[in-house]
Amino acid sequence: MNQSEFFTSSFRCALGFLYELSEWILASKRHSPEQNCECKLLRILYIRCGKQRGKPKRTVSFWMQNTGCRPLTSMEFDAIIAALNGRFRTRNKALFTLARYTGYRISELLAMRIGDVWDGKMMRTSVTVSRENMKGKRFSRSMPLHRSATETIYFWIKEAEMTAPDCERKPLFPSRKGAASMTAISAWRILHQAANWAGISTERLGTHSFRKQFATTMWLSPFVNRDMAKMSRLLGHAHFSSTIRYLQFVDGSLESAVLAA
Repeated sequence: MNQSEFFTSSFRCALGFLYELSEWILASKRHSPEQNCECKLLRILYIRCGKQRGKPKRTVSFWMQNTGCRPLTSMEFDAIIAALNGRFRTRNKALFTLARYTGYRISELLAMRIGDVWDGKMMRTSVTVSRENMKGKRFSRSMPLHRSATETIYFWIKEAEMTAPDCERKPLFPSRKGAASMTAISAWRILHQAANWAGISTERLGTHSFRKQFATTMWLSPFVNRDMAKMSRLLGHAHFSSTIRYLQFVDGSLESAVLAA
């Protein structure tokens, strides 16, 4: 990254922070007319610099970036986690860490409730996504909780004061208003902001990158040992053809992925 790109990235990150601050001020309903005017000016500036106001539409380009994305490396993942900041830093860290160590899709992660990971007294050892929240809605999927995911989720629900028994139906990853889960596009935007801050290329980077990182790690691990059946089960695929598409980026081609299985 040259000096010009660095300053451009830094400016956009700072502007994004001010935009998020203006959103928080307006949401708190404790602002003066002068602050209201300043917040609106910030929004206009944010839009003029190439950003979108409010909740963006699900355009083809957004979903192409998310489904055709690349896997993250371990160094990139660590850098993104370190670059997370703001009021919901712990929530975002828990979301990305859980995504990296379970391989769940972003829609499956955002459907989770407190009771899926917390039994009212302690963290569960595994997490299950029900059939109605899975892609295809044909079967549920359970995954053991890695210690890193367990720790970050525990810190998040403690910070958010959501450990009481009556919180079990609350969303695990709520939006800023707290009544509903955050959106997939919000997670995508947070990921890109952190990547920009860390100096990581956002080309072909999406929330699906965590799932592909999980697939890469598992495929090369001695426990899976390039076993197609085990890999397919870990990813929750009903057919090997779906798993093979994931493994093309590991072995370089469809043929080598099949032969390595």
